[in-house]
Amino acid sequence: MLNNRSIYSLIAHTLATIGGAWFAVVYSTKSAGIFASGNDAAEAGGGIFSILLWVIALIVFVVALAPFIGLILGWISFFMRQPVLTLIASITYLLLAVFSIGDSLGELSGALVMSLISGILGIKGFADERKIKSRS
Repeated sequence: MLNNRSIYSLIAHTLATIGGAWFAVVYSTKSAGIFASGNDAAEAGGGIFSILLWVIALIVFVVALAPFIGLILGWISFFMRQPVLTLIASITYLLLAVFSIGDSLGELSGALVMSLISGILGIKGFADERKIKSRS
């Protein structure tokens, strides 16, 4: 234990930070590509189609930022010793793994593995932190 903190939580949040950054880079790149397609469509007189592409690009960009909510909660839970936040962060990591499964190009295979491991270790860390908190 690290000063009454679970080593599983530390590993989970560290791996999720790497996996989340990987996910964010891939999805923000996709967002930029879709946005560029919207610009091309607008130049060609695409009208509503270009606006639709811009909206899709914005949605993809928001999805790219979503992992950071879990990461922020995860690190807050680790330093503030809040087991419930560790559980919420772990669920977010598992959801990130689900989003990564849908990637057809395999760009997110590493993010998938890291997020899946992070979610499982985070749940184990949650159980450890609850035991630690109940003893103190």
